[in-house]
Amino acid sequence: SNDDDPELLFYIPFKSQVDIKSMTMIGGENGTAPLHIKLYTNQENPDFSLLEQNKFVMEFECSDNIEGEIYELKPNKFKSVTSLTVIVCKNHGANYSKVYYLSFTGTRTRVNYF
Repeated sequence: SNDDDPELLFYIPFKSQVDIKSMTMIGGENGTAPLHIKLYTNQENPDFSLLEQNKFVMEFECSDNIEGEIYELKPNKFKSVTSLTVIVCKNHGANYSKVYYLSFTGTRTRVNYF
């Protein structure tokens, strides 16, 4: 993220519908790792105004572990997902945030041909 702004937004479109089961994340060091995250599904053209709308699917606190963590997601909330938006709202105290690695596990439920 930029200096003096710990917020980050990741937009992940999928080529087919998926059911997402978990998220793995490796954050930065020295307080730059994400602390508070909100997840949104199937949003078109997402931006930080999503935070004001308060329509997140799931939110949680993340640990400050530079080796990474696996976060289990609520399966009933992440069915038939075509895109996922991850917003880092807060970090562990630094002026900016870092995410080195972000991945998801799940299954493809329907193939879309573009």
